[in-house]
Amino acid sequence: MEAKKMNDRQKRLYEAAVNGDVQSLNQLVKEDQLILARVSLTSFDETPLHIAAMLGHLDFARALLHHRPDLAAELNSQGSSPLHLASTSGFIEIAKVLISANPDMCVARDEEGRTPLHLAVMKGRVDIIEELVRARPEVVRYTGDRGETLLQLAVKHNRVESLKLLLGLDKEVDGFVNSRDDDGNTVLHTATSLKQIETVKYLISSTSVKVDAENGNGFTTLDIIENMPRDLKVMEIRDCLLTAGALRSRKLPESSARRRKLEGIESSGISPVTQNSEPTPQALDASTAENKEEDKWLEHNRGYLMITAALIAVLSYYLALNPPGGTFDRYSTSSDRENFRPGKSILAVVDNGQYNAFFIRNTVTFISSLTTMVLLVIGFPIKQIILRFMIMTFMFVSILSLAITYFANIAEVLSWEDQSTPDFGGLLIVMLVWFVVVGIVLVIQVIRFIVRLVREQKKNRSEKMERFVKGKQGPDQA
Repeated sequence: MEAKKMNDRQKRLYEAAVNGDVQSLNQLVKEDQLILARVSLTSFDETPLHIAAMLGHLDFARALLHHRPDLAAELNSQGSSPLHLASTSGFIEIAKVLISANPDMCVARDEEGRTPLHLAVMKGRVDIIEELVRARPEVVRYTGDRGETLLQLAVKHNRVESLKLLLGLDKEVDGFVNSRDDDGNTVLHTATSLKQIETVKYLISSTSVKVDAENGNGFTTLDIIENMPRDLKVMEIRDCLLTAGALRSRKLPESSARRRKLEGIESSGISPVTQNSEPTPQALDASTAENKEEDKWLEHNRGYLMITAALIAVLSYYLALNPPGGTFDRYSTSSDRENFRPGKSILAVVDNGQYNAFFIRNTVTFISSLTTMVLLVIGFPIKQIILRFMIMTFMFVSILSLAITYFANIAEVLSWEDQSTPDFGGLLIVMLVWFVVVGIVLVIQVIRFIVRLVREQKKNRSEKMERFVKGKQGPDQA
């Protein structure tokens, strides 16, 4: 019987918390002076103070803390204190009362590693941010469970006012604005990757943020924005960074990422330049940067290549239906139904050898163009460097076949008597020069392709060696 009364009073207590009924609370305390002491023994996830903080019942929260100040330190099933909930909901007066009851809760973390200040920053509760920092200034430097700073948290949730306030509250602004997360990203890296124009402009114009800082992967903010698909936001951020003097990592005097890689190899006892001419980390990074630039060129010009290939395919299809010399448009006699049917090429009847040569050249042009289009649209599960070489090769073949077809058709159109004229000789010289130039370009591209493949293989061997050395050292030494 007594147990039933206790359960009934507990339900009335939580109903009073939901309604913010101070009078009912006082009445319950009179009936059972231990009712608040039993709160932690109930099956409810939150205490009445959690509920009051969540719903904004200021007077009820004050009354609870008057009877039991230690309720401010109670945590719910998610590891959140009442101050966590008040900071999230934005109830500044309740937050002040809770801070006064237990200032240590300003640095308490929930099960996701977040303090009340983290939640206030995420929600943009500027007034609560001020109160929390005033109570425990050191909480400004507390990072999240992934190492993200409060500044980065403000940027990720697009809270510019929270960002400005935090920078104004921290005395060592220079070190704060350039602090990094576990991936080596500063707040400017984060704002750039999220394309937050206003934040980027503010950081560059009003703080001492380092525009050339490299993250853990050795990328500067300009590296990040240059590798994004171009749109208005990207172009505006890029202009801001360039105006501020930002540089790509490969143009820095000495990249810190490269330095770390070099020091790691040297400390393992491996010389950066070995007897078998293995590339140094600097050479490997330069090669990687060159490869990225060439691959980016392909992405930027994909649309132009597609249009060119489509036009060549359409042209070769048109030539297939309209070969040199034209086609028969009607039967001349009833006996001509097989050899002279409408639509059949006149050249195929007059000179079948010439027509077959034209047909092969035109088919090669058509198939090469279609293959180029397929590779541009669908791709192929191979390395980017090989895919790029295949696309350029098929495009080259289609253009070369089209040029040969043009020259052969012109030669067919001109009579043998006209071939000795200056016009024909000039055309022959121009075409020969063009073929020589294109052939030289093709040879250069093949050589570059081979060189890149060799570099890729050397880079892979070097990375395998690094992983092998780190494995031998063990995780503590690596």
